Amino acid sequence: MKKSSRLQARMLSIDTALRTRIAGVSNRALLLTSVVLFLIGFGVVMVQSASQPGDAENAGDPFAGALRQGGVAALALIAMFLASRATPRFWNRFAWIGLAGALLLQLAVYTPLGYESGGNRNWIHLGFISMQPSEVMKFAFIIWAATVLGSKERLLKGWKHAVIPVVPVAALSMGINLIGGDLGTVLVMATVMIGVLVFANVNLRTIGIVALSGIVAALLMTAIKANRVMRLVHFFQVDCRTDKSEYLGLCWQPLHGTWALADGGVFGIGLGNSIEKWGWLPAADNDYLFAVVGEELGLVGTVLVLLLFCVLAIALLAILARARGTFGRVVAGGVFTWLITQAFINISVVVGLLPVLGVPLPLMSTGGSALISAGAAIGAVLSVERNSAAPGEARTDPTPRMPVPAAQNPAPVPAANIPAAASARTAGPARKSAAARKSVTALAEPAPKLVDWLPAPTPSEYETPPATER
Repeated sequence: MKKSSRLQARMLSIDTALRTRIAGVSNRALLLTSVVLFLIGFGVVMVQSASQPGDAENAGDPFAGALRQGGVAALALIAMFLASRATPRFWNRFAWIGLAGALLLQLAVYTPLGYESGGNRNWIHLGFISMQPSEVMKFAFIIWAATVLGSKERLLKGWKHAVIPVVPVAALSMGINLIGGDLGTVLVMATVMIGVLVFANVNLRTIGIVALSGIVAALLMTAIKANRVMRLVHFFQVDCRTDKSEYLGLCWQPLHGTWALADGGVFGIGLGNSIEKWGWLPAADNDYLFAVVGEELGLVGTVLVLLLFCVLAIALLAILARARGTFGRVVAGGVFTWLITQAFINISVVVGLLPVLGVPLPLMSTGGSALISAGAAIGAVLSVERNSAAPGEARTDPTPRMPVPAAQNPAPVPAANIPAAASARTAGPARKSAAARKSVTALAEPAPKLVDWLPAPTPSEYETPPATER
C-alpha cells in the first residue's frame, strides 16, 4: 500500500513538473519546435529511402541510412536543446570564439585534412568523421554579427559602423568558399549577410550599396572559372527537355530530377518505391531529396514539404517580431534568412528554375554538419524567445499571479525587529508608532487568497512585477 502511494506521489510530481515546463513555453516556441521536429523526422524517413540502394551495395545494410541520419538527428536535437537554454551573456562570450573556430575550419579545407567532393573542395576529415565547415560558419557568423551589431546599436546609422567588420568577415568566408568552387554556399552566405543588416535596421542605402558590390564581385568570381561560366551558359542556352545531345552531360541530373517529379503524379508511387534513386539520380539523399519526395509521395508530399517550410518561416518571423533588442532580431532574422533561402534555392534547382548549385534541403537532407548547425541555430532562436518573454507571459511557474501593492508586500519578519519609524512612513509623530507596529504585524500575516470579485490593479497604483524567465 505504501509503495503504491509512493508511486502515485512520484507520478503526480512528474506530471506537475511537465505541466510546469509546458506552461512556461510560449505558443511561438511550441510551433517552431513542432515544425522542426516534423521536418527532421520526415527527413530521416526520406533519407533512409533515398540512400537505400547505395547502403545496400556499399555497407551491406539497407537500413544504414536511417541509423546514420537518426544518430545525426539526435545530436542536432541535443544541440538545439542546449542552445535554447543559453543566455545572452553566453552568446556574447561565444561569438568571437565561435567565429575564429569556424574560420580556422574553413581554412583547413586547403590543408591535408581537406578533400574535394562533387567538384567542390569544402570538406575536411577529422579522425573518423567528415564535416563541411561552411555550415558551421553560417551559424557562427549569425551569432557573431548579432553580438557586434547589438553592441553598436546606437551607431548603426553611420555606414562605417554598419559595414565594418560584418561585411569584411562575410566576404572573407565567401572568398574561401569561392576558391573551393562552392557557389551555392556563397549565395546562401551572401543572403544571410544582407538579412543580418536588414534586421539590424541598417540604412537601406547602405544595404543597397553592399548588395550591388556583392553582385559585381560574384559575377567577377564566376567569370574567372570556366566551369561556372559553362554551367550558367548551359542553363540559359540549352533546353534539356529537347536537346538529346546533352542528355549524358550537364542535363543528366536536372532531367532525372524532373522525371522523378513527373513519375510521382498526385499521390506518388509509394514510399520506398523510387526508381530514379537506383543509380539514375545523383545526390538523391542530399541535393535532390525533394525529387525523391515527389516521386514516392507525389504532389501531396511536395506540397506538404512546402507547407512545413512556410510554417517554419511564420514561426521564425513571429519570434522575430517579439524579440527585444538588436541581438535578438538579428539572430532570429539571420536564421530565418539562412534556412528559408537555402530551402528556396534547393527546391528551385530541383524543379529547374535555377542551375545546379549543390545546396542541400535544410533539416531534411543527409549531412551531419548541416543538420547539427541548423539545430543549434534553431536553439539560438528559442533562447531569444525565452529571454524575450514579456512580464507575466510564459512563466515557468504556471500559478497565476496578480500585481501586489508594493507598500503591502514587505518581507515577513517579526514586527519586533522593525523600527517604528521604518514601519510607518506616514505615521508622523512618535505617538503613532504603536499603531504602526500593530499595522506591520497584521501585514506580516499570510495574505488571504484572491477571489474573483477583487478589482484588477492598475499600473498607476502598483509596481510592475519583474519579468520572470521562462
